[in-house]
This record gives sequence, structure tokens and C-alpha cells, in this order.
Amino acid sequence: MRRDRKPFIKDTTLDHRTSGNPLVTGEEQLRFYAGAPLVASNGLPIGTLCVLSREPRELTALQRQTLKTLANQVMTQLELRRLLRIEETLRKEIDHRVKNSLQTVQSLIRLYAAKTHDPTALSAFGAVERRLDSIITLHAELYDSSSVERLGLGKYLERVIALLEQSLPEGVTVEQTVANISVSSSEATAVGVIVSEFVANSIKHAFPDGRTGQISISASRDNDDHVVVVCKDDGKGLSTDQPEEADAIVSLGQKIMEASAAQIGGQLDVDDSLPGYACTLRFLPVTKIVTGRPAE
Repeated sequence: MRRDRKPFIKDTTLDHRTSGNPLVTGEEQLRFYAGAPLVASNGLPIGTLCVLSREPRELTALQRQTLKTLANQVMTQLELRRLLRIEETLRKEIDHRVKNSLQTVQSLIRLYAAKTHDPTALSAFGAVERRLDSIITLHAELYDSSSVERLGLGKYLERVIALLEQSLPEGVTVEQTVANISVSSSEATAVGVIVSEFVANSIKHAFPDGRTGQISISASRDNDDHVVVVCKDDGKGLSTDQPEEADAIVSLGQKIMEASAAQIGGQLDVDDSLPGYACTLRFLPVTKIVTGRPAE
């Protein structure tokens, strides 16, 4: 027997499929039914989007098409919800694995560093660990952010500096003034590395013999929409009589900062005039770069 799939019932009391339904014979007294099937992407029907009325009615062709369109929209929204649940599950799994991998690398760095006493090697291990800390912090910030591509520079630097403050000597403080600036993940990483290296070098060399002082970090936009990051301290600055090992360590940190600036097309300027030491990073965020036809 062929099944009647007609989705519209003008008068439910006259149709054998609905005439005995309690919604028709009971208090509701429903007299009209129109439905459009909800069909999943695999072809499986999962329900019906329906319109009911207590009066017999007739749908126009436009109204019937509108109901079908609404049913398609409902399925689209349900499918999006399903995909978002899958994406969130995958994101949590990836987050867990990335954290484990980064923590394993971090443990290996600390293990190897504990076995050497060479100042230059220890400085290199420290630079690698600070770079890793910046990546771990970036990963956490991106996971908390609503966007996987961009994040707020202020909140990110707060986390980076919070890690660095744990190794501050007594009497030395860090002051930060960072505007609400949105940057890409690669730009945030570069800024984080530069700030980390500057603060680490200041901690090691700017405040010897219990000297007190301040390290300040600021980030803002200039009139040309460039992001300007200024790192400075009021310590003793660079001197010509410091040990050769210290020169090598400072030089390594400087190279790391310059490389990080170059990665995002930024300009890094250093001011080593006494008193204190400062560096300024200036770069144009990727969202502000306008591309055009190459010159012929």
C-alpha cells in the first residue's frame, strides 16, 4: 500500500490520519496541519517543522515554499550546533596534547640546564625557556579568546610579565601600560619574546649589588596606526667594564629581540645611553597593511 506523504491537511477532522488524534478531538480542537520534514545530511528524517491552527486553512504556493525554507534553516542551525560541539571537543583534545608537548620540552630544557655551569650556555637555555614560556602563554590566551587568530595584546603581556615577575630581585618592580590593541598570534609571540628578553636582561645586569629600580613596559598606537612597544629600565645601563660573559649574554638577547622584530616586519631601536637602558619596537599590524598591485 502506498503511503500518503501529503504534508498539508486542510481540515484534520476529515483526514483519516488525524481525525482520531486527541489534539483534534480533545480540548485543543486543532483543525489545520502543515508540516515540512527535517532531514539530516545523511538523508535520515529526524522530525517535522509544523504549523497548527484551530481553523481549517489552505496554504498558498508561497506559504508552502516558505515553510520548506524554514525547515531547511532549522536543519542548518542544528547541523552548525553539531559541528560546533565536535569542534569544541577536538579543540580541547588538541589543547591537552599541545600543553603536554610544551611541558615535556620545558622539562627537558630545565634538565639540561641543570647539568651545565657555563654562563653562556645557561643564558641560551634561559632564552629558549623564555621563548617557550611566551608560546605557552600565547596558547593559553588564544584558547581563552573568542578568536583563534587574534588576541588582545594587553592581556597577553600581563600573563607574560606575571611569569617574569616571579624572578624579580627585591626592590625591583615592573610597571606596565598597555593599550587595548588587537594583534595577530605571530605578532603577539614576537612582542612577548622581546619583552621577555628585555626584562630578563634587566634583571640580570641592570640592578647589581642589591640596587633598586623599575622596569617599565608600554604599548600604544601612534598616529600612523603603528603599534609602539617601549621597554626601559632605570638601572646602571651598559658599561665597558662588564665581564666578557655578560657581553655575550647581552649580545645573545639583543640578537633574539632583533630576530623577533624582523619576523613581523618591525623596527627595533635601542637606546643604551646612561642612565638606564631602553628599546623601542615599532610595527604595523597585519590588519593595517594594504596590498596593491606590484610596481612594474
